Amino acid sequence: MIEYTRVTDINELNSLEGKSALYNNLRFEFSDTYISDLKQQLDAQNAFQLLAFSHNDVIGYVASAETLFPEY
Repeated sequence: MIEYTRVTDINELNSLEGKSALYNNLRFEFSDTYISDLKQQLDAQNAFQLLAFSHNDVIGYVASAETLFPEY
């Protein structure tokens, strides 16, 4: 079963440092730089961050903010 939680504070992001999201053959690393970028977006207008878990393992992450990737 997949469970979801919305990221709302820095402590949740700190817990991702050095971890990766893994689901079947898909893998994503949470680098220090990316975590730092996500922390800066927590209070941004229209920002949204969501974690997906399966059996207490991180299997997915969605981050959206108008200023996260301004060139896109």
